[in-house]
Amino acid sequence: MIVAVPAYQNHQLTAAMVESLEETVTGPDFTLVIVDNGSPRPYRAKSFRVPFRVEVIRNERNEGNFWPLAQVAQLDPTPGIVALCHNDMLFYERGWDRRVEDAFRDDPLLGMIGFAGSDGIDRDGKRASTMSNLRGTRGHISAEKAGTRITDLRPAAAVDGLFMAFRREALAALTLTPAMPPAHFYDFIWGAQVIQAGWRLGTLGIECDHVGWSTEGRLAEELDGEWRRWCAEQGIDPGPDPMAAIWAAGERTWHDGYGGGRFFPCHVGSDWIRRPTGMVAAISMFRNEEDVAEQVVRHMLDECDLVVVADNNSTDRSRELLEAIGDPRLFIYDEPNFAYLQSETMNRMAAAAVGAGADWIVPFDFDEWWYSDEGRIGDVLLGLSPDVVLTMTDGRDMIPQPSDPDDPDPFRRITWTRPGSLWSLPDTRKVAYRPGADRVLMQGNHGLLGYPRPEPGPLRIRHYPFRTYEQAAAKLRHGRAAVLAANAPANSGGHWQKWGGYSDDELRAWWAEWTKPEGLVPA
Repeated sequence: MIVAVPAYQNHQLTAAMVESLEETVTGPDFTLVIVDNGSPRPYRAKSFRVPFRVEVIRNERNEGNFWPLAQVAQLDPTPGIVALCHNDMLFYERGWDRRVEDAFRDDPLLGMIGFAGSDGIDRDGKRASTMSNLRGTRGHISAEKAGTRITDLRPAAAVDGLFMAFRREALAALTLTPAMPPAHFYDFIWGAQVIQAGWRLGTLGIECDHVGWSTEGRLAEELDGEWRRWCAEQGIDPGPDPMAAIWAAGERTWHDGYGGGRFFPCHVGSDWIRRPTGMVAAISMFRNEEDVAEQVVRHMLDECDLVVVADNNSTDRSRELLEAIGDPRLFIYDEPNFAYLQSETMNRMAAAAVGAGADWIVPFDFDEWWYSDEGRIGDVLLGLSPDVVLTMTDGRDMIPQPSDPDDPDPFRRITWTRPGSLWSLPDTRKVAYRPGADRVLMQGNHGLLGYPRPEPGPLRIRHYPFRTYEQAAAKLRHGRAAVLAANAPANSGGHWQKWGGYSDDELRAWWAEWTKPEGLVPA
């Protein structure tokens, strides 16, 4: 293992770190390379009398933290593991170097290890939590104060730059050029690059301490000129505080290159798979859907992170069944208006979901079974490219038959569909979308006002509008009355207005036509 340690001044801190390495390094092939970033009093390799090899690379100016890794990686021959370590680290665990080597040996997919890290990155680009084995002696921050103490290897989405070790082959994934921010966020960016290249990123619980803020905090005035030079080279306005400007530049690089779903927000599970995170909310309104209410809402709770529904004057057990679910992610509101004002109600619930933090909205009807062949709906939507504003569904109408099994659950009972039926046509596709100030859901959830409707994406719907004759008759007649009460135009809810106005005999004939077996295929 070869370890690069960038250092500017702070000879006493570096000496303490080297002394802790002398007490804890046990491997025979350990090399320490101190990269002297232009210290007025140069570092000398011969001043360190330790049992492992020490080299010094001298830069005539301060190159920051990331460039020394590139310098050491270019040494020939380069060992299998290359690490970057802050010079204010203190190591307590004897044999930690062998544990790092063993971790890489045991998992050929492991590309990078940090001694502090997180399994998640939130939407603001920050670590969702911090795992480490920081001892916390002499006033230094402890693992418990930072987050959670670990002693083993854990999957990570990001690691801290205090110590990072790389498999030599994984270094090819890293940006090691002056285009990188000279300080800050390089650790997050490198972790993302390693994962995106197909390697695993881990946090290893090595007992250590990190003094922190040793160069920037103690030598700020002395380094002001260097920081201004960095800003000039990068075309950054230094303002009155050049380090703050550098921090902001690094943060922009991180967010512009990896935020908004490009890499984060995300979480890495115990299976080492990175999954996008965020909130996907399903919204709906219902009236008298007791035969499907519980099943469809439980399903949407499984597929999404939040479910918001409005009860439009139900007189059956629908509301009771939903309240019995008892899931804190389910919110039930009242929609007392009799008139058919679906668009207004749905947009109001979408706003409530956005207020709760929703990144995607899935507007569903209680007679629709949404799914994706690519996985859980929430994961699929959060995994779409950040420039995707909306996605359309591909749907099929499910048609009941006298031969259907005796099962009270329509979603299991009804298995036939008719290609080309009303709600399988392009104009009746449904939409899921990213909320935004100018994004207004259309009546019927068939798109966003003013936005073109693309071809179907990864979401699918099985539509169960009419499960029995009695349910269909009640639904159509109430639907017609609600549409008329809203003074809707003739083309709004046309099927409600037409079918709901049938006489009993006409409705029976319509039902026979809807359910005729000719042309049906298994769904």
